[in-house]
Amino acid sequence: MPVVVPPADGLARAFHWPLEFPDVIEAGGFDVVLGNPPWEVMQLSEEEYFAQRLPEISALAGVVRKRAIAKLASDHPTIFADYQEDKRRFEAGNEFFRSSGRFDLTARGKVNTYALFAELFTRLMSGRDRAGVIVPTGIATADTTSAFFADLTMSGNLVSFLNFFEFLDSL
Repeated sequence: MPVVVPPADGLARAFHWPLEFPDVIEAGGFDVVLGNPPWEVMQLSEEEYFAQRLPEISALAGVVRKRAIAKLASDHPTIFADYQEDKRRFEAGNEFFRSSGRFDLTARGKVNTYALFAELFTRLMSGRDRAGVIVPTGIATADTTSAFFADLTMSGNLVSFLNFFEFLDSL
């Protein structure tokens, strides 16, 4: 999982669809939305985080790793501060996704970016629309996305759903 690196000026960067495409949004939305969004769990993994920085901590398990991380506060305060800041960024992002009202159907449990994008795409479309999105099958099977998938099916917005593994097996 990539680590979030803030821009040099410290400001967060976000693509804001209504600001980038005000005329399209004003006209009701996009007629076609195509995408292959990132598939990232929005959670800082201690093991992955420290794999490059301090592999000896990454190799530790559970409580032992947590103690070693806590000890960084005195042994390596800069690394500890960076870790705390990066962890805070993930937590703040998750809090935004859950409480913003923009991702009511997908910002649940371990938030995954593919689900957030899928929900966003449904909000960007006009009444004469189609979307094509490449996402894991979990969009239809995971507990965290069940409300979103149910909304797609009950509203009649789901036209087709292809599982590539099953599709490839049938060829």
